[in-house]
Amino acid sequence: MIHIIFSDIQGNYAALERFSNGVRGFNRDKTLCLGDIVNDGSDYEDNRVLGLLRDFHDLRVLRGNHEESALSQTNNKLAPGHRRFLLNLPTSLSVEDIVAYHSSLSHPGERLLTQRDIEEEAEVAVKSHPNKKFFVFGHSHVAGAFKYDPVTKAVKKITPSKGIELEAGAKYFINPGGLGLYYGLPQTFAVLDSQKRKLDFYTLNELGDMDIKRRVLSYFEESVIPYISGDEWSYSDLEKQVGELSPLNVAGILDKPIRIMRSFQPDRIPKSQRRRYFSTYSQELIDSLQKFATPEVLKNYSVRDMAQLRKHYLKK
Repeated sequence: MIHIIFSDIQGNYAALERFSNGVRGFNRDKTLCLGDIVNDGSDYEDNRVLGLLRDFHDLRVLRGNHEESALSQTNNKLAPGHRRFLLNLPTSLSVEDIVAYHSSLSHPGERLLTQRDIEEEAEVAVKSHPNKKFFVFGHSHVAGAFKYDPVTKAVKKITPSKGIELEAGAKYFINPGGLGLYYGLPQTFAVLDSQKRKLDFYTLNELGDMDIKRRVLSYFEESVIPYISGDEWSYSDLEKQVGELSPLNVAGILDKPIRIMRSFQPDRIPKSQRRRYFSTYSQELIDSLQKFATPEVLKNYSVRDMAQLRKHYLKK
């Protein structure tokens, strides 16, 4: 199963909104939030955060120390429904091969940062959950992972990166980092494929970049490529499409595809040469889109191969 794992929003609505937009359409089976959703409950911003969070698909949520603090305040600004939601949250949960919690099972409230911390944590966590393979936690705000050998008890620190391969016989302690931090640390989350034993760490900026590329490819798949042969593509349709692409043209990334689209002038081509013109023109357009189909985008979103789509519609 593919799990998106994030933690420590801490009342940052803007960060959660960016995350929500970016993971829309993201390939996953479950989404895990490891707590510290709110800041302190003293203003209404925490209600906005909770409202957005509760709209997530297939979401499992934990209660963190920020929730405990907010709920203990008699004058908090939490809406009654959101307050009940927080009160009913568990402090730990088990999902498939994963045990999830906010800070520490061995020393609740402490931050797990070092190999020694994980050695102590593993003594309790692995003994309590001997059949689990992954232990995910937040609270420390530092993204990364640790490999724990249940035989030798050795712990190895793993630097956050993409495509981390997880060994079958080992246990792993994984921290996705903080999603809504204000402290200058990267705003990060993790993606764990427990079946393929793969782990990826992403920043919000990387997610935004992937999402823009996904949206570009999806737009061309739905609104441009089906008319690539030119039979039904009028100039007014083209101008409409260019206008719809404008919000996605961040820092001019779509300048080349748009220029190619606007160069489409089949009426100037003799009818006997139009088939070749459509083929050459459409290939040039598809080539300009290949930079958006990065390995990370193809892995994380359900986007189609543009070259294959071109061949399909040219044959129709």
